[in-house]
Amino acid sequence: MEFALETTSRRGEVVRLGPQHVKNGRIRIERTHGSKDVDIPMSSELQQACHAMPKAHLTYIVTAYGKPRSKYGLGNDFAKWATEAGLPARCRLRGLKKGGMRRLAEAGNTTHELMAISGHRTLSEVQRYTEDADQKQLTDTCMAKKRGQSENASVANLGARGGKPRSKLLKTKE
Repeated sequence: MEFALETTSRRGEVVRLGPQHVKNGRIRIERTHGSKDVDIPMSSELQQACHAMPKAHLTYIVTAYGKPRSKYGLGNDFAKWATEAGLPARCRLRGLKKGGMRRLAEAGNTTHELMAISGHRTLSEVQRYTEDADQKQLTDTCMAKKRGQSENASVANLGARGGKPRSKLLKTKE
């Protein structure tokens, strides 16, 4: 779970991760589906997950027989584990990539920062993953930035021409 969530990785990327991909507090992920490979700093949660994994194989996630797990096998096993844990049927491994992207967006990361982590090549791909980000939190962040700007501004609400207001006073009929 940590591999998919913390690295915003697909199941096909997760099953290939192994000790050789970790070096100096970073993890190198060979992305699939046309995304760029990435080399990202590891969160403490991801470091703990990697530390807890067996290091006898080239991949962290193996079957009970010591063979590398397939992406399909991992997806099926994750679905079974989620069901056994009492989670709704919609809770599947593929949702962790989106969840990781959403968490990063809600933490205030820019779209380009998210692209650097996920390996996506276009903004539209990133927007698909982050469109459900917590709008309330994002509006709070936006307004906090605005407050910071207005404290530094000397004149507010200037029009486009030399500071003249763009609207005219309305005359009322008496």
